[in-house]
Amino acid sequence: MAQTLLSASGSRPELRPEATERRRHPYNAPVQIFRARIFTPVADPFATDIAASYRTFDDGYLAVVDGRIAGVGDWSERPQDGEVIELGQNKLISPGFFDTHLHAPQIEMIGSYGGDLLQWLNRYTFPTEAKFADPKHAEVIARLFFDELLRNGTLCALIFSTIHYEATEIFFAEAERRGFRGIIGKNMMDRNAPDFLLEDPRTSYEQSRELLVKWHNRGLLRYAITPPIRADLDASAPPLCRRSEARVPRCLRAYPHLREQERKWSGCSSSSPRPSTPTSTTITACSTTRRSSRMASTSAVKSSIC
Repeated sequence: MAQTLLSASGSRPELRPEATERRRHPYNAPVQIFRARIFTPVADPFATDIAASYRTFDDGYLAVVDGRIAGVGDWSERPQDGEVIELGQNKLISPGFFDTHLHAPQIEMIGSYGGDLLQWLNRYTFPTEAKFADPKHAEVIARLFFDELLRNGTLCALIFSTIHYEATEIFFAEAERRGFRGIIGKNMMDRNAPDFLLEDPRTSYEQSRELLVKWHNRGLLRYAITPPIRADLDASAPPLCRRSEARVPRCLRAYPHLREQERKWSGCSSSSPRPSTPTSTTITACSTTRRSSRMASTSAVKSSIC
């Protein structure tokens, strides 16, 4: 299996045109030089020919200085000074992975079988998420969750928590402790779930706003408004991003599940417009999301929720 190797900061390997110069002028700090096969992006694959968007080196090097990637290229162009770490030709060094849709609380129910989506939610998901009312349980799962992401080379993710304020705080704090780049949000539900996972719209708004103000743009972390489905939050709740409230950032990410299944949509069609075709859309304020391998059917939408 290929091995992913990156710095904790999530720095992307970049080709350094001055590689030859650096061979003559060693780095000012101790350098580690990893030797293996290398895959490195050099251009946006959506804006250029895919074949021209990356480079590979069958025998390559990756130089790391102070925990950050400082150079990458063919082994013949490596810096001459430094600690060489031979990984072998059966190892691949690549950039870290981005996961565009993760439910952190569900890590303990991976692989659970259950009919259609609504049966699966009622049988496994809702009881599992109810456990996160206990902060101690949230702490255990948060450590496991980020252990697994980093172990598998995932350095950035958009993450759903639960409706629980304390649990969401714990996920943010653990991401910060690990130096993980995360976009995280507290679930918002006042309908279409068991009573033990429902919340008052005003409370949901206030707690979400408090988390947003504390964590949004804090280091590598961002906040996302995350109603599980579009109509879950009652219309009586105030908008989470008001132009008149200076402390709330004017650019936010809203990440709902718009229409995963006909039965799920039928339960909320009375309070939301019905799309003509099934849609799974990420609405990102002030930025455009791109199609990924995991969400091949996701539509890229540019929108503002302010």
